[in-house]
Amino acid sequence: MKKTVSGALFGAFLILLALGLALYPKESAGAASEAIALCVNVIVPSLFPFFVVSSMTVKLCSPGTGYLPKNLSVPPGAAAFLLGLMGGYPVGARTVAACYLRGDIQKDEAERLLAFCNNSGPAFILGVLGPEVFGSTKAGMLLLIVHAFCAVLLGLLFGKRARLKPAPVNREEEGLISGLVSSVSSSFSGVIGVSGFIIFFSVIVRLLKVTGVFPAAAAVLGKTGLGVFWSEKLLTGFLELFSGVWTLAGSPGMLSLSLAAFMLGWGGLSVHFQTLSLLSGTGLSPRRYFLGKLLYGCLSAFLTAVICLAFPAAVPAVSMPGAAASPAAVTLPLFVLSACFLTLSVLSVKSAGKGDKKSI
Repeated sequence: MKKTVSGALFGAFLILLALGLALYPKESAGAASEAIALCVNVIVPSLFPFFVVSSMTVKLCSPGTGYLPKNLSVPPGAAAFLLGLMGGYPVGARTVAACYLRGDIQKDEAERLLAFCNNSGPAFILGVLGPEVFGSTKAGMLLLIVHAFCAVLLGLLFGKRARLKPAPVNREEEGLISGLVSSVSSSFSGVIGVSGFIIFFSVIVRLLKVTGVFPAAAAVLGKTGLGVFWSEKLLTGFLELFSGVWTLAGSPGMLSLSLAAFMLGWGGLSVHFQTLSLLSGTGLSPRRYFLGKLLYGCLSAFLTAVICLAFPAAVPAVSMPGAAASPAAVTLPLFVLSACFLTLSVLSVKSAGKGDKKSI
């Protein structure tokens, strides 16, 4: 029954998407062209090197390879966490999946690592979000500190119960040269897949806007007190991170910084589909991943709002003209939305857990 409903919904989505592409060819082509330019100029140059480094790091640090002395070996979880913070989406998830497939970590530990190891990188936050979107390097630094701090907090939350039993090692030895060749090849395929999802979701976002779906949804969401203007930005970032943060350009203030923090922590459905593509074939469940990303976004938005309220002069983007909303009007709708997202996620995890127990 569930498969039938899912198939029907997916079929309806494909039909509507085909109609949108047929009715709005110029808008669709324009969105795809802009996304391709973004991937060629930003995504591929920034992600591809980190993908290669991630893959080689997993091979070097993996126990039993003999590449590093035992006293210099790096725990797989620590490698995934650091590479996730440095490389950005979805380097952390790719590293966790690689560690699990190599037998360095167990399934339970891998699923917990996914909740906090897949993060946005400093290159995007400090190089694009701060100076280009908000016109302030201090704003970028604030968002980076909050982003990294929340990752550590989630690591303490999800990692304290991780199983630390040694995982079985069962693999063939691989030389450094062959390892480098395979890392470059797999990394190129991975970054092409990431770019494909960015292009696809950019087209979907554009179609939702030109067909009036986004404005209608923003009008409903705006009744919570967030307003139509900010609701549309939040919905865009909920679907696609890069498109969402760019909508915040020219709108400085505490709310824009809080929304940016939420988008960075949540990652967007586009990033999540990229992650799911990397996890396909591994057998890892994404339930903890989605719960972790939801907590990540909510906690990041909350801490950013608190910092902006406590130290407004320390953040140029807050003290600039344009932040006219009152603190209550700014924070309350966002927290209400975050609570709704969190409640739905927790309920889905509990229901899935009950289903697993029954099947056992």
